[in-house]
Amino acid sequence: VVGSQDLLWMTMHLLANPGESFLLQQSLDLLLKWVSPDLHLFHMSERATPVKHCEKYRRKTLLYPSLSVILFLNEDFGEERIFQLQDFFQRPPWQYHHSESASGKILPYLLSSQDFYSLDTHMPVWAVRQVHYGNEIIRVTLYCSYDNYEDTVRMYETILQNEANAQKNGFCYFTLYTDKSLSIQLSLKQLSPGVCVDLKESAVLQFRIQEIGQLVPLLPNPCAPISSTRWQTKDYDGNKIIFQRYFINDTMYKTGGPVFLMIGGEGPANPAWMQYGTWLAYAQKLGALCVMLEHRFYGKSHPTEDLSTTNLVYLSSKQALADLAHFRTVLADKMGLTRSKWVAFGGSYPGSLATWFRLKYPHLVHAAIASSAPLHAVLNFPEYLEVVERSLATHSPECPLLVKNASDTLVDMLKDSKNYDKISKDFRLCETLQIQSDMDLAYFLEVLAGNFMDVVQYNDDNREFEVRGVQGGVLDCSTGMDPGVRGTNITIKVLCGLMSDMSLGTPYDRYASVVHLMLNTFAQKCLDASYDTYRREMSNSSWDGPASGGGRQWVYQTCAEFGFYQSTDSPNQPFTGFPLQYHLQQCSDVYSSSFSAASVADAVLQTNENYGGYDITSSRIVFPNGSIDPWHMLGITKDINDNLPAIFIKGTAHCANMYPARPEDLQQLTYARDHVFLLLQKWLML
Repeated sequence: VVGSQDLLWMTMHLLANPGESFLLQQSLDLLLKWVSPDLHLFHMSERATPVKHCEKYRRKTLLYPSLSVILFLNEDFGEERIFQLQDFFQRPPWQYHHSESASGKILPYLLSSQDFYSLDTHMPVWAVRQVHYGNEIIRVTLYCSYDNYEDTVRMYETILQNEANAQKNGFCYFTLYTDKSLSIQLSLKQLSPGVCVDLKESAVLQFRIQEIGQLVPLLPNPCAPISSTRWQTKDYDGNKIIFQRYFINDTMYKTGGPVFLMIGGEGPANPAWMQYGTWLAYAQKLGALCVMLEHRFYGKSHPTEDLSTTNLVYLSSKQALADLAHFRTVLADKMGLTRSKWVAFGGSYPGSLATWFRLKYPHLVHAAIASSAPLHAVLNFPEYLEVVERSLATHSPECPLLVKNASDTLVDMLKDSKNYDKISKDFRLCETLQIQSDMDLAYFLEVLAGNFMDVVQYNDDNREFEVRGVQGGVLDCSTGMDPGVRGTNITIKVLCGLMSDMSLGTPYDRYASVVHLMLNTFAQKCLDASYDTYRREMSNSSWDGPASGGGRQWVYQTCAEFGFYQSTDSPNQPFTGFPLQYHLQQCSDVYSSSFSAASVADAVLQTNENYGGYDITSSRIVFPNGSIDPWHMLGITKDINDNLPAIFIKGTAHCANMYPARPEDLQQLTYARDHVFLLLQKWLML
């Protein structure tokens, strides 16, 4: 049961002919004012072309409307109101449809028959019925053909994740909403044998769901994407259904409170964020409604048939912002939240989107919390590894020196192919090392360095809760790589401890021990360090491909918009061997030969021209960043002005302020969370 009329699991969308939607929506709004003025159950939109009327080749006595809406009104609230509604139905644009004799208990009451009315031949029929006790009810009824009834009940039980309430044979209902005076129901009614369903082509039932992947195989008809977050199918009798995938937590919402929008990024949207995270602590204190939207092309949001380079042109931050704007506008209209103050939340790339959403759509979003947000696009980003070195040195000055020693030793050994067997064994490679190109060498060296890069970026955070959400997906405090919650106990302290452990042998041997630790932690038998395998997997454009979880999509975005290439082109870092050209070559190898150093550089330039880079001209955006996190180099770490403050958190890593608080958190991290809350309080009063 949903706790607010604004948060219904189901809504009905009606399609009017061109030029008729305003009048019909106005008529519906007037009708519902008699029952519940704030109800957002029915929505009218307009077709591009008029629906064609054609006569079905069946006797009309054997047809029954597939959809009805019946208003059960309590006589205690006034019999005059019931008569007024009956009178309202008899005026244009309403049209009389048919009558049914009322049976049994209804005969002593005012209405001894039930008249049905419609706004259009292809829309549901409506009626009003008097009741003398209990809640008033708005009941949407689906009439099922005799043979399809039981299958249809099971289907809607699956969609709504709830068992139907069965009152009698051939009839059941689901309660979508209830309060002290009103209930909203979806009911299913079995037609008599031989009676056919007269489909209402201008009506669509839309259901709010959290997971589409598990639902699709259970549906009787194909389920096709019509946008990045919406899918369309039909039930057993052919009634149109739309699934809208987004996430809502209304348990803390107070009428008139703000709306917090968590922005999804380069990975599947994780439902765990609807139960955990600092933003929910803010929502509890401020009475906020919390919603989350998955980024197009990631997770289950598949707007195209595959991930071909031709289709990936529709994947961009600009398109993602347009999706956010549309989502915010439609959701606010449907849920009666147009006057609410919306606050965008995001970490890493979604933190950038939160900033740019406020920048580009200030009329739609009141404020933004942009955690660890890289705002300045840059082709070459060697500073990333410079921060890795400094962060390793926070444990001990010798740690990055030992890493450099090991890396340099390995590079020297790689100059002689006779060492390949030993290296393959030492680092537990899945295949004997083969270096046939600069790309092969660079990829191998980057994979090994990646162990340190990932640990530094997420050092000592509190991501364990994410395992409660979608397996294998983290919410976008990532660079497109999923470090996995199982590795959260591996910190800078752990890695530097291994690198300084002389009992393990030389620095080279300890470097290999780090790989062993990672493989054991993530239950992997061997390390795949083949560039050819990587290129082949990344080039697979199927939604079922090995890189479809986000890797193919995110690297495309770096080629087409951001750069962000973490190269070894600086002498002030401990690694060797993967220069800028290595990253640029991937764009050409994986996507298209049309990608070149010049085209990627131009794309980066256009991104900064569009958004401003470090030069943000807006208001009510706060920029938390951690000193350990390499991405802070591309973010805002000093106040721009009083309305664009920065919070630089010493000793913390990527998105640390977003994760749930814990007793061992650094004092400065606790202060940062409190600072954000005070800003929210202040800004929401404006």
